[in-house]
Amino acid sequence: MIESGTLVLVRGRLERDEESVRLMASEVAPLETVRERLAREIAIHFRKPADRGTLETLGEIFARHRGDRKVSFGSRNR
Repeated sequence: MIESGTLVLVRGRLERDEESVRLMASEVAPLETVRERLAREIAIHFRKPADRGTLETLGEIFARHRGDRKVSFGSRNR
């Protein structure tokens, strides 16, 4: 399903420990099959409050990869 140069939607969660960072995907789908489901806004929720370094890193990534969607941040305590 995932091929070089093919855009996919990945839904899941980020897991990190002292040695590694992993993306645990619960769904992977080619973008052309989910276009009708694409959101007008991207909402990123943190389980714990994000530190300044994390937010700065995300800001740098978004500055390099500008899109046409609004991005919002929030925290979700679980």
